[in-house]
Amino acid sequence: MKILLQSYWFWPSIGGLETTSHLLAKGWSEAGHVVTVVTHTPSSHERTEPYVVARWSGWQRALELARKHDIIYANGCSTHFFPLALLYGKPFVWTQADYSLKLRPSAVWTVSRPAESISERSSLTSSIYRLMQIVGRRVVAEFADANVAITRNIALRQPLPRQHLIYNPFDYKTYAAIRNGKAAVPVKYTFGFLGRLVKEKGVEDLLHALSMLNHSRRHCGEPPEKLQVIGDGPDRTFLTHLAERLHIAADVDWSGFKTGEELAQAIKSTAVFVVPSRWEEPMGVVALELMAAGKPIIVSARGGLSECAGNACLTFENGNRRTLCDTMVRLSQDTELQSLLIQKGLVRIEKFAPEVAICEYLKLFEEVLAHRKGKLIL
Repeated sequence: MKILLQSYWFWPSIGGLETTSHLLAKGWSEAGHVVTVVTHTPSSHERTEPYVVARWSGWQRALELARKHDIIYANGCSTHFFPLALLYGKPFVWTQADYSLKLRPSAVWTVSRPAESISERSSLTSSIYRLMQIVGRRVVAEFADANVAITRNIALRQPLPRQHLIYNPFDYKTYAAIRNGKAAVPVKYTFGFLGRLVKEKGVEDLLHALSMLNHSRRHCGEPPEKLQVIGDGPDRTFLTHLAERLHIAADVDWSGFKTGEELAQAIKSTAVFVVPSRWEEPMGVVALELMAAGKPIIVSARGGLSECAGNACLTFENGNRRTLCDTMVRLSQDTELQSLLIQKGLVRIEKFAPEVAICEYLKLFEEVLAHRKGKLIL
């Protein structure tokens, strides 16, 4: 089978879309298929991979690529190759990795303070450009041979014709190495957060919950619990000032963005991680990463976080600070529950192993091609 994978962003750009496209292309190639990744991301050099990378060079090259492949697969919002699939009569499969076909993705995006984030950008849905985007993507979804949702949450909130559920592949080896590392690291923090500091990630709610928790502990003469925040973003200044106003500045360590061994050390030094997103995350990769690293987690209930973590986490209602505080107290004080969640997490992440998605996509491609051939015969 000759597969053309369209990934608008790709290496050397780094992100979820880029990683997913690489894992799929690599897996399909190793399974014996011819794979070409076409991308708009420029690069002056290429890595050695079992697949071909075609950097965007214009429509003439795009026409040639579409003609030479058996099936066209678009990963992400970009649908540049859909007209070419129609032109050459090639099957078109499209993965929905977010809520880009909805005018307002979620009511929980409504917030009370300004900041440059997804929340503000999503509020500009009345613009003509945004409406044209949605209409265009809806047309593509109606005529695509198959639409893929990366979680049940997306499939339910954004139902489309001929829709299939295939979870994004997750390469958990890096985080498994953190869990299996021999170096012992003392636990300095009861709670931790890993992610970007933007308001939809809910760090503001986490700080309020920690403030409630530590106020109660101080009232009882107990020492405050410590929180480590791993990551950076445009909300950092606001959040550090909020911690001061809540009188917990001394209880929070702003560790900043970390990678490699520094990230491993930071994760190991934390007992329990909280992923308190306010909005309904399309998927829950950070939850999977922390589970693979052998950490018990608390996540917000609505969205892809709780769906991906399954029974390997505790949950709270998105944005409910009181419930979050109570859940943090419960898990931090129950070491047996922590151990149980860790063990369940190590089992759960197998569901997202790259080979699972690789095989499910290949099966879907074969079904789509067989359906197209059947139609032509009839």
